[in-house]
Amino acid sequence: MGLPVVYRKGSETLQNFDYSDIASGTGYSLFYGTDSRDDTTSSYHLLDNQNYGELDVFNMTGDLTLTIDSSPFNLPRDVQGLALIGFSWLLASSSGVSTAQINAQVQKWDGTTATNIGGNVDSVELAFNGAGTTGRTSFLAIDLPLTKIKQGEQLRLVLNPTLGGNASAIIGMSPNNVSPLTAQSITLTIGEDHSAAGTNGGIIRHNQLLFNVPFRIDL
Repeated sequence: MGLPVVYRKGSETLQNFDYSDIASGTGYSLFYGTDSRDDTTSSYHLLDNQNYGELDVFNMTGDLTLTIDSSPFNLPRDVQGLALIGFSWLLASSSGVSTAQINAQVQKWDGTTATNIGGNVDSVELAFNGAGTTGRTSFLAIDLPLTKIKQGEQLRLVLNPTLGGNASAIIGMSPNNVSPLTAQSITLTIGEDHSAAGTNGGIIRHNQLLFNVPFRIDL
C-alpha cells in the first residue's frame, strides 16, 4: 500500500503582479493626500483613488505640520524599499528675505504611538527677497527598512515646514488635480526659476500630493 499524497492547499485568492514587481519583490502602491471636514474638524487622509477633497491646499503658515494617515490595515503588510513623495508648494513673502523648507517623515501609527520608519529628508529650500511669491514641485525619497504594518495600524506621512523671515506657505493636495496651485489667487512671480515646478503662465499646473509606498511581495 502506497503512502497517501498530500497536496498543499493553494490560496483562495488570485493575485496578479507586474513582472518587474515579481523580479524585485516589491510592489508599489500609490496614495493621494486629501482632506475631509465636518462642521468643526479637518482630517487628512491617504487614499488609493483620485477622489475629491474638501480643500485643494493646506496652509502651513505658522509652521503648521501636515499629518496624513491611511485607513487602518485590514491585513498585515510589510514595507521595504524607497518611498517616493511628490508635492507642489508655494512660498509667499511680505517683505525682506523669506525662506521655507519642508521635512518629510514616514511613520506607522497604532492609534496611540507613532513610530518612525527610516530616516527623514528635507526638500530644497525656497527663498524670496521682497514682496512676492515663488514655488516648485518637490520629489523626495526615503529608504524604508523592512517594517511590518500590523492589522489595525496605519501608515502616516508627516510634512513639517520650517519658515523663516516673513514667510507663509501652502502645499497642494488635490487628489484629482482639479485646479492649478495658485496660492488662493497668489500667482508665481514671472521670471523666477520654476523649471522644476512645471509652471505655465505663472501657475503650477500640478496640484497633487503623491505618496508611493513600496510593499514587499511574498510569493
